[in-house]
Amino acid sequence: MPGDPNYNGLSFIVRDHVELKNGTRILIEGNALQNTWGGFGAGYGVQQGPSILLSPRVNAAGFPCPLCVVTNITIRYNAASHLSQAFAVTSPANTIEKFGSGNNNFSIHDDVFDDLNYPGCYQCSKIFTNALFGGTNNSVPPPNDVLQNVTVDHITEVASGVPIGMLSLGGTTAAFPPQESNITITNSIFNVGTSGFTNPGGGTANCAVVSSGAPLAMFDNCWSPYLFADNVVVGGNALTFKSLAWPPSTFLPSTTAEIGFVNLNGGLGGDYHLDSTSPYKGAGTDGQDIGANVDLVNSYTNGATTGVWSEN
Repeated sequence: MPGDPNYNGLSFIVRDHVELKNGTRILIEGNALQNTWGGFGAGYGVQQGPSILLSPRVNAAGFPCPLCVVTNITIRYNAASHLSQAFAVTSPANTIEKFGSGNNNFSIHDDVFDDLNYPGCYQCSKIFTNALFGGTNNSVPPPNDVLQNVTVDHITEVASGVPIGMLSLGGTTAAFPPQESNITITNSIFNVGTSGFTNPGGGTANCAVVSSGAPLAMFDNCWSPYLFADNVVVGGNALTFKSLAWPPSTFLPSTTAEIGFVNLNGGLGGDYHLDSTSPYKGAGTDGQDIGANVDLVNSYTNGATTGVWSEN
């Protein structure tokens, strides 16, 4: 990684932990994942460094890939650490403005992502911790199922630094309306960062370019129907975000310490169970603790839920 004290100056091809550009009916379960950063590549192909990326496409010019799909994916009980970005679900057109034929039916739940924006992370200061957008970079309409039926539930994200923002989201550009339906984000813990929300470009026609980044307005404009409920957004009541409208039942603690983890440990290798005094214990839409089921993550990863493992 450039900037690391041990970096040897060579140019390495850097990819993500898990990246799907064509696949269906896939289970990603019980993995311990570590070390991503951004900045590899340039222009269209620049690497953001998500731990998990779902994005149906072929980048090479001349390959429209009409059969490329990423569908029916379950991602659960994984632990990832030392990250520039937790996950990204994206559907941009390729270099000749052709889309894959589908990006839909995802269940992402009970995963722990910690040490986000870790000290020394290359390009972390430019990367949002999550991305969820479809049908960008295009002058032709995307397919109707460019992004739909996405469920994100009981996720725990903990930053050891201060992320630039929580979510890059958006829809189609030019004259095409948003086509992102059945988006559900519930019972999860995020960090709003310094900027909160952004969009992947496209000018004022992009659905996410509304109301100065106000979360409720952006969600209303980009997703229909959707549910954003019982999520803890750390830093969301800071001065920058205090006047913005959020969906009902969004919890906005000022600091991660207010969540009430058993042991935050600076956002690296902590115990992310909620302690008995946490205001978010049993506060989920399902009556469970907000955040990942840490016991299940521990069970599936043999206890390696955090970023303190050997890096040899």
